[in-house]
Amino acid sequence: MGHREVRPKLLAAGVLAFGAWGCGSGEVDNVVVTLKGQVVDAGTQVAPSSALVTLYDDTGAWLGEVEADDDGVFKATIGVPYDTADGVTIRATVVGPFVDTEFRQQFFLRDPGSSELSLEPSHRIDPVTVYIGTVLVARNTSRTGTIRGRVFDVIERDMAVGLGATPLLLRAGVNPDPAGPIVASTVTSGAGAAEDADFGNFVFEDLPAGTYTVFIDGDAVPGTPYLDASFQVAVVGGEDRGGQNGGTTIAIEDNQARAVLTWGDSPVDLDMHVTGDVGSGLGAVVEEDRFHVYWEVPVYPQDAGPDTAEVLLDVDDVSGYGPETVTVLHRESGLYRFSVHDNINKLEQAASVLSYSGARVQLWVGRDTYASFDVPVNEPGTVWQAVEVDGETGHFFPVGAMSFESEPGNGGAF
Repeated sequence: MGHREVRPKLLAAGVLAFGAWGCGSGEVDNVVVTLKGQVVDAGTQVAPSSALVTLYDDTGAWLGEVEADDDGVFKATIGVPYDTADGVTIRATVVGPFVDTEFRQQFFLRDPGSSELSLEPSHRIDPVTVYIGTVLVARNTSRTGTIRGRVFDVIERDMAVGLGATPLLLRAGVNPDPAGPIVASTVTSGAGAAEDADFGNFVFEDLPAGTYTVFIDGDAVPGTPYLDASFQVAVVGGEDRGGQNGGTTIAIEDNQARAVLTWGDSPVDLDMHVTGDVGSGLGAVVEEDRFHVYWEVPVYPQDAGPDTAEVLLDVDDVSGYGPETVTVLHRESGLYRFSVHDNINKLEQAASVLSYSGARVQLWVGRDTYASFDVPVNEPGTVWQAVEVDGETGHFFPVGAMSFESEPGNGGAF
């Protein structure tokens, strides 16, 4: 079956309806958001025979529903209330021939109604597309299962440095409320040295089949402080499944940000790019005034030393998997955009290698904000504009746009 577009709650005769929604902690408006994602059976690694995604706002009000297609891909355009202070929170339940699975997506949009933010296609408020990534589901069964993995420092290649004696909390669903009910807890192995294969390993045993999120308590890592993070895992009934790994990074300051890119074995090289119009405000998007940090220009300002750099490409990996790491050392007023380039296939105008690379960008803004973004599946392109960050507020804005670019030095493409 082809995917069926959701019938949005706020659409009538094909016309978008906007207006005041009510009073919250900030000004509230209606906005239209297109959510895209993919449902995958954790046991078979293919799409289930059917999947129905039902969407709600943060109060539990129904927003719409959509069926995934034969590849597990779904696309839903919905109207949601947007609070300028608290952002957008969308909840969903995925049902089918598997354990009912819930996911939660929270993000900000740039100031609704501001014409200054419409200077180029990626600088828009309505409508906006958010790619939520892959939602793993597990087959219904009365049998319990076990999951194993390793928690590691994401900046070190090949999980070379594990994080031992680190508390982990397990909650049901994908990206659940971090204050929600705890299903189980454990502590990673701390015996031996950080480079040992078993250091940082964890196990959760005898869990009901289903999808869960592991929360890493970065502050509790012994020795050097790390940042909080989380990652999705799936329990398949009757199985003991390993390789369900997750990582975090050494702590940064409140006025900093860090993005870490990882991917699979193909292509052997993906490149992280960050551009920005810092110091000029969100509305002043003039390409010749934007800085551009990537493998050929790994620091901003270009002549900066370690003590004066504002943006730095810390790690540039060229042999598969990553990581590539960019750190914003001094956040300023303006917009930072984090993008990924498939430089190997840059001349292929129909290339979709990036879309199937398993690329993921983990983002930390200060000490308290964490989010991760997966490359859109089944969409051609050699550039993935993943996310933008407001340097002043620390709010992040998912972009998820795919395009083509043959010249890595063309900052306007990133």
